[in-house]
Amino acid sequence: MSGKDPFSYVDAIMAGVTAAATTGKGIGASAAINMGGAAVGSGIKGEDPTNSVISTGLGSVIGGSTGKVISGSLGTSVKQGTADIISNIGGSVTSEAVGNTVKGTLDEADKPVKK
Repeated sequence: MSGKDPFSYVDAIMAGVTAAATTGKGIGASAAINMGGAAVGSGIKGEDPTNSVISTGLGSVIGGSTGKVISGSLGTSVKQGTADIISNIGGSVTSEAVGNTVKGTLDEADKPVKK
């Protein structure tokens, strides 16, 4: 959801459902669950799910990987709980940024060319 889009209850509910479903899962399983959530959410809203599913998948994989890198980088320099929180935030921010960028790019590419 970007700043210029209206609030979507469907998106908010699907985010909660997928967050609960991905808790404790690996990157691959989380990406698949998130992509399924994007497809269901798009279907409920009557939208073509293709760009949402692709961007969600890439965002999930890259965000999850970033979270693991952050966690590994912190090592034992901070408490485990703190490391988990920092890596989760970093992974989530990365996932959201990548997903939004990819979706925006795909949506732009889908627009008809003006002559």
